[in-house]
Amino acid sequence: SFRQACPEIFAKKYNEYEDCFPGNVPEGNLCIKLNQNYRSRKSVLDFSNFLFYQLMSIEFGGIEYDSSAALQAGLEFPEPKEEIKYRVCSCSELLVYEGSNTENTDAADMESDEIYANIIAKRISELTDPQNPCYVFDKKKEEYRPCRLSDIAILMSTPGKVGYIYTNVLGKYGIPTVIKNKYRLFETIEVKTVMSLLKVIDNPYRDIELITLLHSPIFNVSCEELALIKAVDKNGYMYDNVRRYLDKGKNSDLKGKLDRLMNILKEARTLTLTNSFGEVLDRLYAITDYMNYASIIKNGELRIQNLKLLSGMAAEICASGIHDFGGVVNELCGIAAENPERDYNMVSENDNAVNIMSIHASKGLEFPIVFLSQFSKDFKRIQLSSKRDEHGRKRSFFIDADEGLAFDRFDTETRRLFPTGYKYLLERLADNKVYAEYLRLLYVALTRAEEKLIIVGKVSDYEKLEKKASEYSLYRDKGLHLPRTAILGGNSFMDWLLFAYCRKDVLNEELAKKGIAPIDIDEIFKINIVDLDNILSEEFDISYKRAIIERLSLIHI
Repeated sequence: SFRQACPEIFAKKYNEYEDCFPGNVPEGNLCIKLNQNYRSRKSVLDFSNFLFYQLMSIEFGGIEYDSSAALQAGLEFPEPKEEIKYRVCSCSELLVYEGSNTENTDAADMESDEIYANIIAKRISELTDPQNPCYVFDKKKEEYRPCRLSDIAILMSTPGKVGYIYTNVLGKYGIPTVIKNKYRLFETIEVKTVMSLLKVIDNPYRDIELITLLHSPIFNVSCEELALIKAVDKNGYMYDNVRRYLDKGKNSDLKGKLDRLMNILKEARTLTLTNSFGEVLDRLYAITDYMNYASIIKNGELRIQNLKLLSGMAAEICASGIHDFGGVVNELCGIAAENPERDYNMVSENDNAVNIMSIHASKGLEFPIVFLSQFSKDFKRIQLSSKRDEHGRKRSFFIDADEGLAFDRFDTETRRLFPTGYKYLLERLADNKVYAEYLRLLYVALTRAEEKLIIVGKVSDYEKLEKKASEYSLYRDKGLHLPRTAILGGNSFMDWLLFAYCRKDVLNEELAKKGIAPIDIDEIFKINIVDLDNILSEEFDISYKRAIIERLSLIHI
């Protein structure tokens, strides 16, 4: 569904037409089921069905996932030639490593993503090895051909800054990438720095912007030096303190930095009297050398592009009739307050590149080979954060679009807030909706692959997870479906996958009862335990070096 859409509307309509045999459909109505898939191999669809038979139900997902909802293969892939028969992409994979059982933090996530990227890079190198490539079916030419980098996509829940990690790691293997993402221009460090400079020129008595500017690479004023400036007058403005420190300060290095600041501000203010905003901005880039600085640091190409976008916005404002410096700065501040998103499409080397994008961005797209990364990412944290305000405090109220508004109860004796039963109920209903949305997101991710699906994740404690999964291995009370406790008890997509996998025998028994063909999951899905020592220590194994050299030679041809 689209962002902020209500999938329940579509689920309700679907369920109203569940029985679409002649005589059951109201007169003048027609039910057309779109479960025929003309994109993917049967093995990919069978794997998706294997999971969703067990995960999706009326309670979680809004529809009963049975034979009428299951995906059916509408495209027949031709048999490959004998010499490439065993190198055709077909079997799905799980690449899993045992990670440390550390607390879920952003730092731990970054470490995991770097490991995921190395695992994926090595597997891509194997798939595209010119000496022994995997083959995919070219639908336009109607023949099998060696896999190319552009046949591959890496999907994840939230690429954000993580996309840069994947680009850098894959680059070490000689694998170019295309990142399709969104970002907020005014949250980038280079635009924040330039906006601080512009605001200080317009009004130097903006303490936060002045501190940001002083601490930036333009002036390199350290935290200790900022403390010295503030100590001149703790209750005074930073700009006044800067001028006083220039008169009476003892640190000569700091005085040199502050003197340069005052000279730049003086020159800029003089320029604003006679020059256009664009000319002033160009001169600021020249005297601060900030554009050159931005070009040589990490992701310099993108940072230069962002600064040019800022200049372009200023030019549009001037073209609208606003020419004074302060007016243009105020208009830019207004745009920054709205914090608009911008598309970010960056090709690291050439068009034959691996695509990196969010699962949401992949809707409607298809790729011969799809890697699903961040499969072990804990979505409990996202769920909890939705119940807290911007300061991290638990909300004293809860709103549900269908059930209304609920508040905490205030105890007059203890003067404390306690959740009411109704608020607790609404929070539990919201949890159900969160998990249902994750199921829909997983459905999108699994159905992007045409020929091969490769899932990458980690398990912190195999024995603990195996014990937890074994609790559901014989469960059959709800027929095809796993129990509610398995869905709500799963902390990630990986948990759901392993819960379902451990129940494969029971599922096939239940499918047989309903007259549905069994799914031999071990035939279409392979689990591979990754040796991290091998992955990280052999990042530049000689065989991969050779593959990189050969790949580059093919590009030149």
